[in-house]
Amino acid sequence: MTVAIRCRGIKKTYGNDENKVEALKSTDLDINFGQLTLIVGPSGSGKTTLISIIATILTPDEGELILLDRQMNGLSGNEKALFRCKHIGFVFQSLFLIPSLSIVENVALPLIVAGMHEKLAIVKAMEMLEKVHLAHRANEPPTKLSKGQQQRVAIVRAMINDAEIIICDEPTSSLDHTSGFEIMEFLHTLAKNSTKAVVVVTHDPRIFSYADHIIPMSDGELTMQEAVHEQKLL
Repeated sequence: MTVAIRCRGIKKTYGNDENKVEALKSTDLDINFGQLTLIVGPSGSGKTTLISIIATILTPDEGELILLDRQMNGLSGNEKALFRCKHIGFVFQSLFLIPSLSIVENVALPLIVAGMHEKLAIVKAMEMLEKVHLAHRANEPPTKLSKGQQQRVAIVRAMINDAEIIICDEPTSSLDHTSGFEIMEFLHTLAKNSTKAVVVVTHDPRIFSYADHIIPMSDGELTMQEAVHEQKLL
């Protein structure tokens, strides 16, 4: 199976001298296409630092990051931003949907920012909304949607550029049982059917059974990657 994300000896430290915090110790990690990988651990374990490095938002102090067979070390800020725009979709825990825009405008926004004509971007955004059964709500503001529906909008917005790597930060943290089930089914299907690499950061044990691999973190370190082949618990 082809590796989408490869980390070798990745380290990240914040502060200096007596205030130094080793957020991420020497980390080796492979994440494959066509799989849903969970990174789990308590607050302060280094999960956010790790995914921020994978998303090229943070630069590691040491180590090698290879995404889609391309070396990230040494790229300029502009080069990383361009790579991120084309190849990485990030779903933030806070979603960051813009309330003054309609749902379809929110989804189309990354395409418009990337230079696509607005009418064409709207057409593509409508196609994405149809996949998550929200096309009939396209012209409403996101505030009219349920939490689960807002999460689906944020996910398809992250997918709109056909990014090969999708990263979701705590996608079920504010969702009820049913909505969490729907989101994880969608992400699992996305990984399997589109051969994308889907990475989910979570501390929600209800969703562990959806993963192909679970990677626990503690005190800035990864433990062994665990394959999961259990019945869904949600």
